[in-house]
Amino acid sequence: YGMFAAIVIPEAKKDRSTALCAGFAIILSCIFEFVPMLKGIPGGFTIIICAAAASALFALIAPIEVTEDENE
Repeated sequence: YGMFAAIVIPEAKKDRSTALCAGFAIILSCIFEFVPMLKGIPGGFTIIICAAAASALFALIAPIEVTEDENE
């Protein structure tokens, strides 16, 4: 968890949408923890589902703008 936080936190400080995406993934993870019907899903799958759902949602809401320099 520490290495993951070391990757996410500096980027989240720079970009608000990254911080919101991480926050949304945390909220989803809490839902999986506290909703009785979802408690039976193994932890590894919960992480995958939360990360994929949050990143897909924020890819639609706040896509990363690509400049010409980054294309080359």
